[in-house]
Amino acid sequence: MFSIDLIKKLNSTITDPNLRGLLLDLMGEIEKRQEETVTKKDFNELKAIVFELVKTTHELAEAQKRTEIAIEKLTIV
Repeated sequence: MFSIDLIKKLNSTITDPNLRGLLLDLMGEIEKRQEETVTKKDFNELKAIVFELVKTTHELAEAQKRTEIAIEKLTIV
């Protein structure tokens, strides 16, 4: 979010209302895009979460294999 001081300076410096409105719209668009941008920190956090999910999925697959082997042994007996 742009500071109130910056907006006050814009209002006191730019006398043309059309230009002032255009600059405020531009500042609003920049602010909107900044909010939608993924930061490196966000991306790294997501990578860590995905890594943990992959690790857990592999562990579950191994547990499922062991369970299938155990069931197979029980059905043979």
